[in-house]
Amino acid sequence: MEIKREEENDALNPLQEDELHSDSETPSSLKAVGAEEGSPVDGLEPKQYKGLSEEGHGVFHWEVDNWTQLPDRAVSKTFTVAGHDWDILLFPRGNQASEIVSLYIEHKPNTRKETTADWHLCAMFCLTMSNIDDPELFRHSHTHHRYVPEESDWGFTKFTELRHIMTPADAETPPLLDGGRVRISAFVRVIKDPLGVLWHNFHNYSSRKQTGYVGMRNQGATCYMNSLLQSLYFTNEFRNAVYQIPTENDDPKKSVALALQRVFYNLQVSEETVDTTELTKSFGWDTVESFMQHDVQEFNRVLQDNLETKMKGTEADGAVARLFEGKMKSYIRCVNVDYESSRVENYYDISLNVKGCATLRDSFANYCEVETLEGENKYQAEGYGLQDARKGVIFESFPPVLQLQLKRFEYDFMRDAMVKINDRHEFPPTIDLQEFLSDDADRSMSWKYVLHGVLVHSGDLHSGHYFGLLRPTTEDKWYRFDDDRVVPVTRDEVFEEYYGGEFPQPPGQPGMRARPSIKRYTNAYMLVYIREALRDRVLNAGDAPIPEHLLKRIQEERDEDARRQLEKEALASSLMVQVAGGAQFSRHRGFDLSYFDQRQAADNALFAERLPRTMTLREFSALYAERTGQNPDSFRLWSMVGRVNKTVRCEQPLAADDLTLAQVLEARSSRWSELRLFCESYSDNAPDPEGLASRPLTEVSLVHIKFYDPSCTQMGGVGNIYIQGEQRIADIVPTIRTMIGVPADTPLMLFEEVKPTLIEELDPTVTFQKAEIQSGDIICVQRAIGPEESYPLPLVPDYFDDVQNRVSVRFIRRPSRGDEDYTPDSTTDRVLVLAASTKTSYDRIAQWVADQVGMRDPLKLRFYTVSPTGQPRQPVRRMASTTLADMLPSAMFVNPTLNAEGLLEYTVMYEPLEVNIVQIESMRNLRVTYVGKTIRDEHQVEVLVPKVGTAQQLMEATYGKHRWSTTVATSSTQALFATILCEERLADLGSPGVSDIVAEHQAEDTEVSQMDEDADAADSRQLEVFHFYRDLPQTHSIPFLFTIYRNEPWSETWQRLQRRLGMGEKELKNLGVGVVSKDTGRTASGSPQPMEQTTPPPSAPISAESEGVEVAESRPESVESSDTNSNALQTAEINDNMCLWDILQQMVEANTDNKDVDNSGIAGFIGLNHVDRVSRHRNLQHERAIRILN
Repeated sequence: MEIKREEENDALNPLQEDELHSDSETPSSLKAVGAEEGSPVDGLEPKQYKGLSEEGHGVFHWEVDNWTQLPDRAVSKTFTVAGHDWDILLFPRGNQASEIVSLYIEHKPNTRKETTADWHLCAMFCLTMSNIDDPELFRHSHTHHRYVPEESDWGFTKFTELRHIMTPADAETPPLLDGGRVRISAFVRVIKDPLGVLWHNFHNYSSRKQTGYVGMRNQGATCYMNSLLQSLYFTNEFRNAVYQIPTENDDPKKSVALALQRVFYNLQVSEETVDTTELTKSFGWDTVESFMQHDVQEFNRVLQDNLETKMKGTEADGAVARLFEGKMKSYIRCVNVDYESSRVENYYDISLNVKGCATLRDSFANYCEVETLEGENKYQAEGYGLQDARKGVIFESFPPVLQLQLKRFEYDFMRDAMVKINDRHEFPPTIDLQEFLSDDADRSMSWKYVLHGVLVHSGDLHSGHYFGLLRPTTEDKWYRFDDDRVVPVTRDEVFEEYYGGEFPQPPGQPGMRARPSIKRYTNAYMLVYIREALRDRVLNAGDAPIPEHLLKRIQEERDEDARRQLEKEALASSLMVQVAGGAQFSRHRGFDLSYFDQRQAADNALFAERLPRTMTLREFSALYAERTGQNPDSFRLWSMVGRVNKTVRCEQPLAADDLTLAQVLEARSSRWSELRLFCESYSDNAPDPEGLASRPLTEVSLVHIKFYDPSCTQMGGVGNIYIQGEQRIADIVPTIRTMIGVPADTPLMLFEEVKPTLIEELDPTVTFQKAEIQSGDIICVQRAIGPEESYPLPLVPDYFDDVQNRVSVRFIRRPSRGDEDYTPDSTTDRVLVLAASTKTSYDRIAQWVADQVGMRDPLKLRFYTVSPTGQPRQPVRRMASTTLADMLPSAMFVNPTLNAEGLLEYTVMYEPLEVNIVQIESMRNLRVTYVGKTIRDEHQVEVLVPKVGTAQQLMEATYGKHRWSTTVATSSTQALFATILCEERLADLGSPGVSDIVAEHQAEDTEVSQMDEDADAADSRQLEVFHFYRDLPQTHSIPFLFTIYRNEPWSETWQRLQRRLGMGEKELKNLGVGVVSKDTGRTASGSPQPMEQTTPPPSAPISAESEGVEVAESRPESVESSDTNSNALQTAEINDNMCLWDILQQMVEANTDNKDVDNSGIAGFIGLNHVDRVSRHRNLQHERAIRILN
């Protein structure tokens, strides 16, 4: 802000200190200061805040005489404006900012009411600092604020920098702060707040408390739905009808009616924002769809259709039609003869044009505008011939609740895109629609309608927000329902702010360029009017009783919520305590003393109980002794600690009995949510003749001993032993022999269990201190293995490696090829369960499964990994390095569960084979797709054929998988594969993958067979038929062979082709036919070569659907043919009597010297131009057709 000097010397008359003006008129000093734009009063004039009125205003001047003597926080004298007390807060050295002047205006409560939580006061104010001797020099800032008890002061933390008021602008101008003196002025205007929400920040705002209504939670993009539902809710007659729908037996997740009842009930009684998740789920929407913007009109129709269906046969039957249904008549009326053609239709909403219509009445007039049919556009009147006529729409009736959709979105042909129409469109508070009714309409009651609601869209075509302006009752009180917030609004806001158009422009200054107009992107999208004569019935209908079952369900949910809250509170005041004792240690087969998570075996459960956080250790010891049947003096509790190497070990004994469980948790094991303890039973300790257990832990350490027996692969704890650091490890070997019960001369091997992946053998000759053995460490002991002994897991490290990699695998039989959705049933299907290391070899796994299912040869088993959905994946390859780990799915794709033994559980599928898996390595797996009588009759089989086999072997393998007999294979008219010889090797075909082989099985067709018999060999030829979309290279679906005959008219050819395709009438209308001669060129596999010009010329019909072509009797009126010179499809107009044979003959004659169709095989190709939506959905390309000649 720069220092401003008023042009007139007497612009601001100096006022006496504390002088105050609160007259009804603005004081002269206030007017003078505000005479220039940007002056202290700028922003205080009511015109800057349209529609606001004031309670009063005033000005106060505070003259500071000695700036340097001011405290860090200085307060002016109290002054009064509009009956309220105020003062000025000055921070001469800044408020949390150095070298900055901070200024605020503080409201001083003078009544008890002004300290209550719901009190507020709205004020606009301006603060200035000016030179006392020259008030034309000043700095100012202005703003407005809603004063509440928690925000009683407001202003400017950075009003100005201190140097700006202490330094003059030039040599002739004094500074504002001159000689330590400055004047601070406050101009205050108190504003009325009739609605109670002016400048509200909506923190802790309660819609129910402020307005009596509640909002609805936006799930992401459901604001359109919230606005409509609020409008429907306040239509009391509709709400009562919804309550009358019987829904007591409905599924809450699928019933729209039940979900809507719950929404209405919550809107009626809830103090909190209403959730609509259950309603959207009843529509079948997932989370993604809740974030997709839908159309209000579309949603309204879907909702009403659903409710109408649910209401049929109930007390609410016909309610939707009674409230929202009207009738309109479309007519064509002759001018010169007495003839009229008309049709009466029902409607639930009306879509009205906005573009070109300034008002709502203009839109209705545009809707009912009459069109004259004359000249070349005359109407063909039945019995009268062509007549001049008038065509239009007239309304027979309007419904009690009239829903009007304003067409704010339409297609712009110039932009070739949808656009939003933001034109100004005015809608009145009332409208009389009688002029738009037909002459015979019922006029016994007035057709005057009153505006009930306005649904507003803010934004553009691609993004935006919906909210509703509603008048819930017959009173003239409007509210804005904006998702979870409901606020009152003025009538002027409803009938001016949302018409659309442009914002009003302020008057321009002379010589200044006019500002560009700014469009209003927030405008009315849907209007709801209610017939005035029926408004009391619609809005003030008595409340229907809320269904008892609904109240019961809601009460049950509240009880459940209360129970969960109690559980949550109980959890917060308690903690889980887990204790591992000697019994658990002795039966533990894994790492550490025990597992404290779900890995712990079910038959070796720990003591686990949730206890109060305030329970002391003394109380817990007594409780634990009681639970386990021990004497409190016979054991000692140790805290457990998680070490860096991710092991859980004892740390130190708990001696302070007055500590609480919460204090122990925080001090010892805060990394876990539960308290983990170890119980040292004195009876489990080794003999202690020297009394080491009684010594302090600084001198001794407690070590745990495990014993491993490789003969039975068993590991378990045997007790505890106290050691000293200077002892040699060999000193405790005799004691350990006693603990494990072996002869005194038995050689032992000792290992330290450092971590799961590190088991180190201990040197008996070194001391415990050198071996770094400390309290809580675990030593594993086993008998030394002789050279003649052999065990699967001979040493402790081998055992722990097996434990580390051990999993539980469920082997189930792979479902048959045609039953991929099969799910194993444990009651009828045998499930093999094996606990083994993931390092177990493939052959050992195969041998075990073969033994279980009674197979002699394990190599006739094939294994499959299983997907997360339970379906088999690719088979597991058998190699020397293949292990069980290769049969399991990656941890990236599955999250295995734990079984009762604490092992990760997986599923693997196995499949018995007819041949050895080694032989399969030399075979290839092909999926053969074959079609029957129509191309829609599609089937698939998988066959195994040698990689170096012949096509004949492929045929034989296919026949073996199907009911076709081998004799069929000799008839080329019954089974057609083809254009390679039977003895040709499959390897020469390249490497076709899955779905690359297509077979065609032609069922008996009496008509075709008879035609084949009557036709001479030279009079019939086969053509390949393939499918493409728009361009020839864009092929799809399965090709097939089709026979054409000399002299057969196109109408008969088309009928045969139609039967072969098996398509419906609708699909055939969108079908184009193209003919390609053999000479045009095809690859050996049957795929069309790329065309130089893939887009057909404009005269060629591409698709009836895309070009808008209507084909009579579902038959193309033209056939496309290919010219070899251009390699593009050309159009040949034909009639029903023309032959496809002749078209092909003409193509051959035009491109070759041969004057007859080639009779040495396939004569050409037929291309069908259409979209096979199923194939395109599956992203399938042109299937590779291999026709094998016998």
